[in-house]
Amino acid sequence: MAAAALAIRLYLNLTNFCIAADGVKYLRMARDFAAGRLLSGLHSRLSPLYPWLISLASPLTGNLELAAGLISAAFGTGAVVLLYYLMREVFGRRDIAAGAAAIAAIHPGLSAYSASVRTEAGYICLMTGALWLFASGLNRQSVARFALAGVFGGAAYLYRDEGIGLLIAGCAFLILGAAAWRQWNFAQAALWMACFAVPFILVASPFLIYLHLATGRWIVSRQLKDLMELGVNQEPWTKLARSRDKSMFAPLRADPRAYLSKIGFDLWMTPYYFVQAIEPAVAVLVAIGLWVRGRAMIRNWRECWLGAVVLFYGLGFVFLNTGPRFMIHLVPYTFGWAAIGFESLSLGLARVRIWSRAVPAAAPAVLLAVLLLSRTLWPIGYDTRAFPYAAADIRHRGGPPRAVAAGDCRLAYYAAAECVSIPAEPKPDTCGWLATVPQVGYLMLASREEPRWGDVMGARCLKLVKRYPRTGSSYFDLFEVKSD
Repeated sequence: MAAAALAIRLYLNLTNFCIAADGVKYLRMARDFAAGRLLSGLHSRLSPLYPWLISLASPLTGNLELAAGLISAAFGTGAVVLLYYLMREVFGRRDIAAGAAAIAAIHPGLSAYSASVRTEAGYICLMTGALWLFASGLNRQSVARFALAGVFGGAAYLYRDEGIGLLIAGCAFLILGAAAWRQWNFAQAALWMACFAVPFILVASPFLIYLHLATGRWIVSRQLKDLMELGVNQEPWTKLARSRDKSMFAPLRADPRAYLSKIGFDLWMTPYYFVQAIEPAVAVLVAIGLWVRGRAMIRNWRECWLGAVVLFYGLGFVFLNTGPRFMIHLVPYTFGWAAIGFESLSLGLARVRIWSRAVPAAAPAVLLAVLLLSRTLWPIGYDTRAFPYAAADIRHRGGPPRAVAAGDCRLAYYAAAECVSIPAEPKPDTCGWLATVPQVGYLMLASREEPRWGDVMGARCLKLVKRYPRTGSSYFDLFEVKSD
């Protein structure tokens, strides 16, 4: 299983057309760390562990992007292995654990993030390890396993800020579970909470202390306010997200009605986002598995532990920002129920006769594999291949300019140039705005951006270099900026 997962992730790494948008920022942090500019790297709003690992691995590969992709592939493969142990701990069945791991190995979303310069693969791996150690620690009443769960949880926080939520969820589950299932008492819960929380905080403390020194406040993330702003995406939130007010509640104080409207909409859309992330076929299997388990699931604290984590984060994202990318963090923990649903469906189909013949026993597995692998094996970044292609054309035209202007800094990354972000609408006009940034040699606009820029084809300061297809009828246009 692990070998198949690794092969898929390495294949996707090798066929990747374009780096993820966030990947450019992580590589910039890694470059700072590798050069010894620790404070410069930490100045970013992103979590530090992934770029730090990239900086350590880059001497082995000679390439930051390759090192980053291989780290994601390794963590993505590790997540499949740890998911097997987690599901075996929760359901007590090797076949269910193997089924869950098999789904994770070929899942399109998990595979894609495991071949991208993004934090999802490492975060999911560390969270899965923490959940497994927490469950096994509770099952065996092992202080050491709770301590290891705290180490994994703290590392998950250093990978992505959302990891801090596991500290809250874990401690709350121990206290509430003592009353709900009566399989451990409150004294034991208090001891295990300390064994879990202390290592968690110790691992997370260097970054927490840095954030306090940098901002003057005890905060867990500099991204939370930005996430709230993105979730509402309207004035005056946009201005507040870029203000000096570090509080994540600043936008809420500015426009409570907009925030409540955002919560209602995101709550309504969360099931849809989850189905998008998990894939419709797997979502059907999860629904069948939950139906099969029924009330028995409530009596099993292990299953409730997974369900509590999924609900805690799924509802928590509603208050910040949500979508399929956030839901992908949660889908692996439902694959045990998907495996149960698959087993139930297979047993039901075995009794079906088509033209007096039984449905082949392997048919459901083959069908699921075809549905998932047809999406999994599609190369990553195909819709944004314009960025490396345009950068290559720029180099062929006489070398990289000092700067390029675009709505996405990936063009600048591939062209080895400074990135100048374009405004939503150029003022006073296209040429007038370009005159304020004389270092810009090339301008790239997406088809959805061009209507806001007026008649760019007729602009006296621009010369069309090439049009690059995206998907469907959308495209990117690369313009050379003419010098006066």
